Amino acid sequence: MSVHVTFLHLCRQNKYDILDMSSKSHSHPHKHQTSFKKFCSTHTVSKSDILARINRNAQNKAEAQLANSTQTLYVDVRYVCLYQNEGQRVSLTRIQENHRVLNSVYSGQNSSELSKVPNTTLNPWQPVIGNPRIQFLPLDASQVTCEYKPITSALDGNEPVVDAAIRGGRVNGVLNIYISTTSGGSILGQAELASNIVYVLYTTVGGPNVPGTLTGFNTGKTLVHEVGHSLDLNHTFYDTVCDGVKPYPDVPEAVNPSYDTELYQNGEGKWDLRNDNRDRDRRGVTSGESCLNIDNKTNDMGCNIMDYGDDEVSLMFSASQASIMRNFLLSGSNTALQLKTSSSASYSESGATSGPTIGTSAGTTPTTPESDSDSSMSTTTVVIIVCSVLGALIIGAIIFNVVRHKQDQSKSSKKSEAYTEAQPSTL
Repeated sequence: MSVHVTFLHLCRQNKYDILDMSSKSHSHPHKHQTSFKKFCSTHTVSKSDILARINRNAQNKAEAQLANSTQTLYVDVRYVCLYQNEGQRVSLTRIQENHRVLNSVYSGQNSSELSKVPNTTLNPWQPVIGNPRIQFLPLDASQVTCEYKPITSALDGNEPVVDAAIRGGRVNGVLNIYISTTSGGSILGQAELASNIVYVLYTTVGGPNVPGTLTGFNTGKTLVHEVGHSLDLNHTFYDTVCDGVKPYPDVPEAVNPSYDTELYQNGEGKWDLRNDNRDRDRRGVTSGESCLNIDNKTNDMGCNIMDYGDDEVSLMFSASQASIMRNFLLSGSNTALQLKTSSSASYSESGATSGPTIGTSAGTTPTTPESDSDSSMSTTTVVIIVCSVLGALIIGAIIFNVVRHKQDQSKSSKKSEAYTEAQPSTL
């Protein structure tokens, strides 16, 4: 049985990203028997703006070093489920599974997926895979909690993320993730660009082990995509004209989403992609849907998370995208998300906790204040003992040298006296 759905993307005042799955029919053959169509409003962000973001410097040298370093950056997360009935009340197990997916993708630990990123002539994407090195707290998905709040009506169909923030509350400093549905149940997800509020449709929440209920979009990638927007990423296809200037230096220029991209193994057993816009233009299935006339060396990067592919093909961020997200977290323009460089503290319902200052060593094992104090006292004790031993040795050496010097003087005096007595008198 064919399911006909429509994807709608709106960049309303360049703040919101909306994935709309409505009941309108539009036929496109697809491996999930699902049809897609994309509508896009005028983008208000210029290409020069995103190029500036890619090349923008952090506020100081310390931040710049962190942005380009391998140090993991940490962000607190708060989950809120706004439900009208028990069917919309997503289980905590599914939320925890989606949190695990979120951390896996943003830390490059989704190795089984990344191994499927092709490195073929038309899809040479393996070398440009980026690792954001961003983690969302708590690290242990089993420790994730959710605030369940009943609502009497669905969220606003145009700006659900704003409505969700009003109804579910918005906590500063943490990433607020709202799980719910809209009037008509048509919007897959929405995020405020470079901010701390994200909305996802409840049927998309889950992961490979505990999937959601929306076929093709039930393994948590909708949340991964929307969080990318909250960390200052635009779509790979947000450009408006094919002019040879790529908004992302390591992503092919695109003006339309590749929503039909397919992942498959070719005759050599290698993973490859097909049916993205450039591939379709190249084969004559469509015309003018891509920037193939500007650059025909490769296909579109249909496996990019910030495109409109389904969960199966949403595999990677590019290196420039990873850099943009890290730079955003470290820059002065980030006023909504509190950056942490340690996983020792996380959000609780009583409020966001204070994180350590920038500069905590990467990979340092988190410690509680008590253990920090114990560690400090232990170090002080060792220093005192070492200093005492060294002091005793130095004093001992000084005494030894003094005694030895006096003994040498005594011997020298006796030798001198013996020599004088042995000489004949010279009167």
